[in-house]
Amino acid sequence: MTTKIDRATGQLANVTVNGHVFSFKNGPRPLSGEAKLSSIRAVNASVEAEYSGGLKSARWSVPSASDVLRLEYQYEAGGNVPFTGITFDYPEANVKSKRWLGLGPYRVWGNRLDGGTLNVWETPYNQGITGQNWIYPEFQGFFAGVRWMTLDTTEGRITIVPHDPALFVRVFDAKFPVDALALTTKVAFPPGDISILHTIPPIGAKGKRPASQPAVEQGTYGGTVDFYFGANP
Repeated sequence: MTTKIDRATGQLANVTVNGHVFSFKNGPRPLSGEAKLSSIRAVNASVEAEYSGGLKSARWSVPSASDVLRLEYQYEAGGNVPFTGITFDYPEANVKSKRWLGLGPYRVWGNRLDGGTLNVWETPYNQGITGQNWIYPEFQGFFAGVRWMTLDTTEGRITIVPHDPALFVRVFDAKFPVDALALTTKVAFPPGDISILHTIPPIGAKGKRPASQPAVEQGTYGGTVDFYFGANP
């Protein structure tokens, strides 16, 4: 595994495994505030970046004798915000399916967290749209209690392992119907494509906006997440 970190941003530029280049990149970026790089340095098998703005620090490392790419990060969030966390870019068109150990099989919202079952779930890529078609479970959205999640892609397998299962994993943007129903049920999604979040937004019901409001966050947050990249045979 060869990992390229952008010296100008401290963000992941790409990962190459056995000659296969993965397009998972441009993170971590904070979902609240900016990430202005203050310093970056290589220390043994790690790259440490310090920031001013929403993102405070990011440390990339490869634990000894492993094929894991580990990210340790810290960011600040304050105020009435719909979501907090970090995000990355990855082409949705490359993804064929996802398999995960977590609460499922359905996605969650900030005001609809109950009802999931802890198990290993698998969903083929789809364009499920609640209220418009009957494709369930929908592929995109926020997922809770994730111990690990593997995306099967045209480039190979990407496995995301948050160290804290209380965090949420966002997989692309949920699709919404193009009619009056969307006026109350449509939810703004964070930038990027794949995100690790402490806070996710609520959703409204048909004809009703969400009774709960976005969370009020204040302080420094952080986490550790491992990434495994497996090239196609």
